[in-house]
Amino acid sequence: MAKTKKAQTTAGLDYGIIGNCETAALVSKDASIDWFCFPRFDSPSAFGRMLDAKQGGFFSLKPVGTKFWSKQNYLEDTNILVTSFVSDEAEVEVTDFMPIFAEPYRTRPLQRLCRRVKVIRGKADVEMIMEPAFDYARTKPKFEFRSGVWLARGEGQTFILSCSAPLVDAYEEKSDHLAKVFAMKEGETIDLVLGYRKNLFDVSQFDGNVDNSEVLDKTTHFWRQWLWKLEYSGPYLEPVKRSALALKLLTYAPSGAVVAAATTSIPEDIGTNRTWDYRYCWLRDASFTVDALFRVGLFAEALAFMHFLRETISHGSPEIQIMYRVDGTEEMTELELDHLAGYKNSVPVRVGNRAANQLQLDAFGEVIDIAAVVFEEKHYLSPDMWSTLSDLVEVICKFWREPDNGIWELYDEKFKLNYTASKVQAWVAVDRGVRLARRMKDDEKAKRWEKVRDEIHDDVMTHGWNKEKQSFTIAYERDEMDAAILHMPLFGFLSAKDPKMKKTVKRIIKELSSGDFIRRYNMVDDQGETKAAMIICNLWLAQVLAMQGEYDEARRRFELILEHANHLGLFSENIDPATGELTGNFPQAYTHIAIIQTALTLEETAPRKKSKGASKGKSKSAVDSREGRARRKPPV
Repeated sequence: MAKTKKAQTTAGLDYGIIGNCETAALVSKDASIDWFCFPRFDSPSAFGRMLDAKQGGFFSLKPVGTKFWSKQNYLEDTNILVTSFVSDEAEVEVTDFMPIFAEPYRTRPLQRLCRRVKVIRGKADVEMIMEPAFDYARTKPKFEFRSGVWLARGEGQTFILSCSAPLVDAYEEKSDHLAKVFAMKEGETIDLVLGYRKNLFDVSQFDGNVDNSEVLDKTTHFWRQWLWKLEYSGPYLEPVKRSALALKLLTYAPSGAVVAAATTSIPEDIGTNRTWDYRYCWLRDASFTVDALFRVGLFAEALAFMHFLRETISHGSPEIQIMYRVDGTEEMTELELDHLAGYKNSVPVRVGNRAANQLQLDAFGEVIDIAAVVFEEKHYLSPDMWSTLSDLVEVICKFWREPDNGIWELYDEKFKLNYTASKVQAWVAVDRGVRLARRMKDDEKAKRWEKVRDEIHDDVMTHGWNKEKQSFTIAYERDEMDAAILHMPLFGFLSAKDPKMKKTVKRIIKELSSGDFIRRYNMVDDQGETKAAMIICNLWLAQVLAMQGEYDEARRRFELILEHANHLGLFSENIDPATGELTGNFPQAYTHIAIIQTALTLEETAPRKKSKGASKGKSKSAVDSREGRARRKPPV
């Protein structure tokens, strides 16, 4: 198969992300902050040029006049972003970060965006423009200069901008922005701090004596100390490190929640209405996130998520939501913002997510799975957590035969089906429940759940298998293919080397391939045909191929995906097979999770040279251990 051409401009390709584990900002390759919501990921945007170039709002800081070209990189092993502008006459460096420190028993984020501009060589005029567009650009800012700093207010949101250089003349009457050109020479540095709060706050904590040096040093230390715990040293170290750092940025420290992405409404397919809000905590995505971090030794996030789960879910009600706001609340009403032009004119722009109340059986399996692993490793399961998890298993035992909306969250009632992948995850939920029940010495539940587990397995093997196609298919009622069926070996339902699994993988490649990638399914859904190749599905395929012994093909597919990272090693949700363009919300937790998991799988399954004197059977196959679900056991 021919490789697709890698696009030069993609959805999210020109953006880096900075954050403080409460919210995040996206910074373009020319040092413009084009997306920022505060005080949380799921708050209204204050800078939203990503979704509307004219009225979305932004905060830019770049040299003007001479023709510059720019490049970006992160300070090594951090989420501190450096944008360099280079011309024949000058070199200018902009450093962006959000301060975050580690204090005893807590992570301490500061509610501010810090920017530092420095002239490395020559002279340059550096222009700052700060144009807020509060409440998704529905409110114009009101500016006020007080005690040497600028305040901008609108709809309960407040910015306060301070600078180490004078800003008193940065505003023109009736303007909607602040603007200032700094004439700078070699070696000169200017620091800016943009504080933010939901309401007005004490101006006295900000003044013209701005120096970001101390908070920059502390934030650098925080990220490097956090990443120092990483237990991976394989051949894909850099992608694994960047993925881990991106996933950490998508965690909400106050609650332990993990958002699926930092953005809303970047479409799966450019120009379509497949525009969703991903700034919430999907239980499925979050469980995969803590799985990925857990497997590389970053345990604290796993335990924090389990705390979020315990606080959010109680008594295993069938009305359990598949996603929550980062504070654990349930309100997720979906609205369309018709006044915004949309990313590359893809509309509607959506906030909220109506899929929250869908029945998705797979979420139960993934949550109970990670809970089982976390608490087995911790060797302690509190009575209240066991009660919560036990109730969730009972819900699955009661409802596993019901059709659901599936992992892909299709809305139309005609697509409420008996999805094969959902039934597999129902099996996972009960299987892990049995493991927990045995640990808790609850023999009654263990025996009763074992019967249900075996019943689900038999049902999937009977009704999920399509005799005509000689493959498992997307649903009992349909004969199309679904990449989520690859969960079977990944979760230990069926061996990757089982003949039926091998036939299914071949069928998935045959029917879902588009160029050198696969799509998530080939069923025409309620919005037509989806063309994008979901990156995580391609990584699931690489993992399963590796488990089947097809190591070279698995590695080829993995490295092809890595080639399509943006200039900073970040990924969105999808790739356009025709152009190589990244599409979908950004950065995507699901994708970066799978980067880590695939790197680990390739390491575990790599062909090893036999050393002299090595005894047969001394080491257990990594594939066998994965299929027994030892794959989530942290490195020793």
